[in-house]
Amino acid sequence: MRGDFLRWVSLIKNLRGVILDKEEPSQEKLKWLMKKHRYRNLGLPPSYKPQTPLAFLERDPFCRLWFPSSSIEALSKLLAQKVDLLVSEALLLSVCYLSPLIIVEETFFEKLEPFTVWVLRSPEPLKGGDFIFHLRVASYAMIDFCRRPIGVEEVLQNPKVALPLVEQRKGMAIEDGQRRFWRIKKSDEGRVVCAYFDLLPVLVSLPEEVLGELLQDEWSSLALSLSCGIALGEPS
Repeated sequence: MRGDFLRWVSLIKNLRGVILDKEEPSQEKLKWLMKKHRYRNLGLPPSYKPQTPLAFLERDPFCRLWFPSSSIEALSKLLAQKVDLLVSEALLLSVCYLSPLIIVEETFFEKLEPFTVWVLRSPEPLKGGDFIFHLRVASYAMIDFCRRPIGVEEVLQNPKVALPLVEQRKGMAIEDGQRRFWRIKKSDEGRVVCAYFDLLPVLVSLPEEVLGELLQDEWSSLALSLSCGIALGEPS
């Protein structure tokens, strides 16, 4: 366990993002990510297995992520009753490693909808340098969310208070996203290029006794932070 903890700490320092992609991925996009992140790791959820094995996913900068505690892993399986296991794993690993979701396949925004508290639509996809820049911005957002853990202590002490906090956290997410990603051109009719996610609205729908038991583990506080996802447009 101690060795796993040290590995987790080292990955938090060096992980650029958690990849969320379909079973038949775009090799062009993944290889572009690999080229742009030679010295930073890119995380893959445990259940992510392309239909056609890709050898380059088994070497740096890609790495297979793991859950830092059994309670977080159990939570991912509980959430898989609401969404695909791959989605629940990726979202939980994102908050566990303080790394944004790299959404390679845009249809995943629809699957993430139960957790979505803010979206940014744009007439243009994020490409090349714009994507890299805003991925870095998203990384800062993840850290700041941990610095401002609205309601985390209260929920850990008493899960019954979670529901009233949902709207408060959503308001904070909207304000933060609009301020932080101001450089991206906006369009109400455009494609989703960035979103914030909160596990709390779905967690409060779980049976109270189950949620209360899971939240007894101090690691569970990681799951109560917000996450950010950035869509990768066509590489350039």
